[in-house]
This record gives sequence, C-alpha cells and structure tokens, in this order.
Amino acid sequence: MVERLTSEDKWNENCISLNIPLCVVAFLPDILDSSDEERRVYLEVIRGVVNQFRDKPVSFMWAQAGDHQELQDQFSLYSGFPAAILINPLRRVFSVMRSSFTEENFEEWLRDILNRKGGRKFGQYSKSLSFGQVAEEEQAVGSGDVDIEVGETDGDEFATEL
Repeated sequence: MVERLTSEDKWNENCISLNIPLCVVAFLPDILDSSDEERRVYLEVIRGVVNQFRDKPVSFMWAQAGDHQELQDQFSLYSGFPAAILINPLRRVFSVMRSSFTEENFEEWLRDILNRKGGRKFGQYSKSLSFGQVAEEEQAVGSGDVDIEVGETDGDEFATEL
C-alpha cells in the first residue's frame, strides 16, 4: 500500500526500515485547494507508477502539500503541486521531478534515474530530514491510501550509488 506520509515514524516504517534505498514522495495539493476527485486522479497516477516499478528498489509515499513544510523547504518545493521527489537517504541525494504530474512523465523520470539516462542532476542535502505531524482527524480527510503492495527487491547497485 502506498501510504500517506503523516510523520517521521511513517517515513521510517515505509522507507528506511524496508531497506529500500530509494524513496519517492509525491506531494499532492492541499485538499482545500483541490477536490476529492482530483485527489483520486493523482492517487491513480501514483498507482500506475507503482505497478510499473514494483520490482525495483523504490518505495512510494504521498503527502499533502503543507503537511511537512520543513521537508518541502529543504528541497525547494514551494509551489507547483502535485510534485514528486526521489530521495536516497543513505547517500543523502535527491531529485525533483520537474515535468507535469502524469503517469507517463513520472515513469520516464524514474526510468531515467534508474537507468542513469537523461542527464538527471541530483542535489545533495546535509541537514537531517524534518517531518511534520499530521493530526489524526486530518489524516482521514481526502486520505485515499492506495492499496498496493510493494514487493521486496534484492536491491540494485545503482540505488546505493545514487
């Protein structure tokens, strides 16, 4: 299941503890700035991408824009939601998807990263990641966790080199 990033514990549970070196976080517009239907469409985009990368060393989460402001600030995600970021917490590098939030663009971005194509540039970060805490009552609003099991992988040399 692709879970909503609601706290540092969720990050650790769905990224760090899985021993999967690459973590994608999709930041969706605040539900007050969009609608349930629009949220469902974005979650379906994520579902399609997860299905295409099920056998790769990538974990997926989503967050509502504004829920983790310090994290967004650290990676210069100030506007333009939905947006996606890939983070390798072991190497402390990241990549932001700069194209529109479609399944095709999302897949191309990840495929280029995993295959080391497309001249993708990676930023480095040194500060520890900071996460907000989403209140339980807010977690239910427009939550729509995507029910997708992400398979375990043997890892990938690239993932640790990223």
